Amino acid sequence: MSQKTVKPYGTWDSPITVNTITDTDSVADLVDILVDPLTSQVYHIEKRPAEGGRDTLVHTQSGRDITAPSAGTNWDVKSKVNGYGGAPAIVFGGVAYFSHASDGRLYRLNVEAANPVPEAITPENSFHKFANFDVCPVDPTILVGLFEDHTGCKTPVSVVNSLCFINTSTKSVFPLTSDASFYSSPKFSPDSKHLVWVEWDLPDMPWNGSEIWVADIVTTDGPKGSFDLQNLRHVAGEHSKVSVAYPTWLSNHTVLFTSDVSGFENPWTYDCTTKVAKPVFEAPLAEAFALRDPPKKLGWSPYAVANGQATEVLFTAMKDGHSVLYLVDVSSGTAKSVTCPYVEIHNIRALDPALNQVVFIGTTADSAPALVQCTLSSQTAVFVNLQSDSHGSTLTAFRGRIARGQAPHSSRQGVRRADSARSGEVRLSRVTSASHTSPTRATAGHREPEQAKASV
Repeated sequence: MSQKTVKPYGTWDSPITVNTITDTDSVADLVDILVDPLTSQVYHIEKRPAEGGRDTLVHTQSGRDITAPSAGTNWDVKSKVNGYGGAPAIVFGGVAYFSHASDGRLYRLNVEAANPVPEAITPENSFHKFANFDVCPVDPTILVGLFEDHTGCKTPVSVVNSLCFINTSTKSVFPLTSDASFYSSPKFSPDSKHLVWVEWDLPDMPWNGSEIWVADIVTTDGPKGSFDLQNLRHVAGEHSKVSVAYPTWLSNHTVLFTSDVSGFENPWTYDCTTKVAKPVFEAPLAEAFALRDPPKKLGWSPYAVANGQATEVLFTAMKDGHSVLYLVDVSSGTAKSVTCPYVEIHNIRALDPALNQVVFIGTTADSAPALVQCTLSSQTAVFVNLQSDSHGSTLTAFRGRIARGQAPHSSRQGVRRADSARSGEVRLSRVTSASHTSPTRATAGHREPEQAKASV
């Protein structure tokens, strides 16, 4: 009989080592999910602990590593803009554009090529960083993005952040406005005549106070691809007082975004023709639409357009400490709660609005994050877990029917755990706006109502 060994609490060697956690593909982190708006192909960015922690772009359906090591380079799809990074890549028309962490340059490659080799499309300059891109719908050779310039900087406050246009044909960068401390979320209107973006100034973080602006895009007399912004209009938000975020174009003239002016982050719209911003709901819902995705990290998205008319939008919100889904009709100002098995949802992207399809990263109470496709209709909501990572197996479908009710449901009400042989109920119930209770300042994304402005 062996003699027992007595050791002080906390001094036993754990059988679970650092290598146990990091040296396995099964714990690869899902960083982001992307959709090519022209081909409806889904891609995701995945962290590879076993490959030096690099992030790589993966074609979700096939599991193919789009940015696999090539030409002696371990491609790392990652940005360091604003320090927090995020939004390092975009895919448009079968072409991927991404920021490479080691040199900060922007690269492009054909995602459909057998062995794609990335090509640099910004000049070599170790002081420059790029992120948060959008492709011009009318001229796909033109990108808009964030440009961070560290040239001659000895302190962080001397770093110059700006919006920029990038001509991928001439491989030229055209800095635009740089009056604010930080920028995010630049997006072309569908007709490419307008640009919307978010900006904020020190000492604010974006949830303390930020502003959304819209401008007209004009061609200048400079070299091909030279543009300027004119007729700048303040849409919403106020430095140090009102936080606004996540602008998306619903049409050539209408922008959807979130604002916490009421005390809670709720959806708003702005009409470029009338220059009027207004809340989607007649009275604010006492929930934070977007709390899971604080705007400090670039590229996060708490909602996506869910129908071809761009009148219905699937939002994630926070309620009782977990994510919930709402199908918001921006034309009527109504919302229906969508019961689903996921307790944490982020990075919702439109997949095929004409088919009422979106994708997101979702986590259940008893499973790791997975890539999820959601298809909505008047009667059914179907959730299909696509992949947990490029090395993992394809997961299962979760199908249910939709019922209408008078009160919001808990996000797990009527839901059974989905597996290969079982399905659960998925419900939509109408939500009515209610007067909100006073939030606490300890909760990120909420504002004290007595300090909130009455209008944007």
